[in-house]
Amino acid sequence: ELPGPRLPHDMAFTQNYFVLHDLPVVFTEQALKQHQWSIEIANQPTRFGVVPRNCKGEVKWFETDPCYIYHVINAWEEGDEIVMLGCKMVPNVHVNGAAYGPYRAMVEVLALNAVPSEWRMNLKTGKCTTHDLDDAIGEFPSINLDVSGQQNRYAYVQAIAKTDTLKFEGFYRYDFKQGSKTAYFYEPGMCGSEVAFAPRIGATEEDDGYVVGLCSHEGTGESEFRIWDARAIDKGPLARVHLPVRVPAGFHATWADARDW
Repeated sequence: ELPGPRLPHDMAFTQNYFVLHDLPVVFTEQALKQHQWSIEIANQPTRFGVVPRNCKGEVKWFETDPCYIYHVINAWEEGDEIVMLGCKMVPNVHVNGAAYGPYRAMVEVLALNAVPSEWRMNLKTGKCTTHDLDDAIGEFPSINLDVSGQQNRYAYVQAIAKTDTLKFEGFYRYDFKQGSKTAYFYEPGMCGSEVAFAPRIGATEEDDGYVVGLCSHEGTGESEFRIWDARAIDKGPLARVHLPVRVPAGFHATWADARDW
């Protein structure tokens, strides 16, 4: 049972657990009565529910500072702790929401003012700790999907332009072990979609592969498929494939290896 109409967007999993999100962004009662989609920011903490994947045992709830999370980066188990990486958004600091009247809360949430963060949930003590991993605004994270549910070292996070309209102006490569990042930004007028990681055939290391993605020019409609060396995105794309038609800007993408079909 949950205390009202919730609005979770994502979840996490480890080898043995699911992590569910109960966050302080909720549907408004008035909108629900009128069958409309409208949200507001509630005065409540962020909660995570850790659920055994075998469905045996109780859900353990953890409370932490209020925030919203659109997308999880990854999660894993480390001793008595569940470690979750994600893009933590603190509403009300990205756009002038007051200019949008009754849609203020919705616009401020959709602005995606998020930074990569880490949460640690201790299954023995019941405590949850959190800290930010960087202060760069970014969202829509991608990883090598082969390490999903296991500790990952690298992630590729879209750089969000500081505009009211959501635009990907580039992306970051994070090395969480070294605590470092590199960046690639598109040319003026170009916007990207979510990039994905494609492992190199025969790869033996997590970051041995390519970052792939689509981008389009806002003015001309020219679209490209680009390929980067996952270890050196700041050096620019290895290849740029010009597409014969415009590909509209999109949010999500993934990589599917044909060998797995």
